[in-house]
Amino acid sequence: DRNTGIEIWHTNSHERNYGFSVRRSATPTIRNGLIYVGTSSGTIIAYHMSNGSVAWVRQIGDRREQLYDVDGTPIFIGDSLYVTTADGRLSCLNASTGRVLWYVDAGGSNDPLYYDGKLYVTGGGTLSCLDPHSGHIYWQQDLDEPGLSSPAAGDNYIAVASTTDRLFLIDSNTGDVAFERYIRKGSFGDPVVIGDLLYILSNSGRMFTFKVR
Repeated sequence: DRNTGIEIWHTNSHERNYGFSVRRSATPTIRNGLIYVGTSSGTIIAYHMSNGSVAWVRQIGDRREQLYDVDGTPIFIGDSLYVTTADGRLSCLNASTGRVLWYVDAGGSNDPLYYDGKLYVTGGGTLSCLDPHSGHIYWQQDLDEPGLSSPAAGDNYIAVASTTDRLFLIDSNTGDVAFERYIRKGSFGDPVVIGDLLYILSNSGRMFTFKVR
């Protein structure tokens, strides 16, 4: 309880053995009385917000892979839940039942982005644009980088930062690189877009602000 600090309920570990997390723990997401939590064991768990009981559990990470954890924050489009896993997969699930509707080999350990009717995911140095209803890939842009941030959306562009030394602006319609800029030491953070301003904190400790026209 946020007013008294009294514990209302807590959950127990769903599994005894947990896997390795690439980026961080997934941020819990709440919708229609359920709390959705991704785990390092590659599962997505839906808890009832009222008492913490489990509504459903779904294994979506491929345990045959070396890395398969859920680090990205799940997002909703309509009644569907979209989750990325570190094994390079984007899964679409029924948010009420956890049933997998489709999955596609795109994405990774970053947060997915929904912008202007399309899904954007990064993973393996590639930015992918997809149809959220079918999973059809409209385009992919291989940026030849070892690691990329989660995507951020501006006016007709998608911004991603590399973990080495680059910031990219990608045309959201065509997937072409519209602009790139050297960022010393790159960034392990995610770009932030507010209006026509783009912010990125580099690994060198410098904050960059760009006005995008």
